Amino acid sequence: MNRNALLIGLGVVAALVLILLSSTLYTVHQTQQALVLQFGNPKRVVKEPGLDFKWPWQNAVYVDRRVLDFDAASEEVILGDQKRLVVDA
Repeated sequence: MNRNALLIGLGVVAALVLILLSSTLYTVHQTQQALVLQFGNPKRVVKEPGLDFKWPWQNAVYVDRRVLDFDAASEEVILGDQKRLVVDA
């Protein structure tokens, strides 16, 4: 009886350690960057892809790096039938 209680206790401790470990690991894809937040405040930016660590009370928010914030100026083009067309990329 004592041995069974010890095995159950070790199983519970191992499960808690696995849950704690899984909440500290996160992965960053190569097309993303991660913002680590602690209680809603930004702590650091992770730009390198791969496996990274954080504290269990921190959150990782992913942002796509492929989005380009470039606002091109609109141009006016004259078509073959002499109509004007405004192109905004």
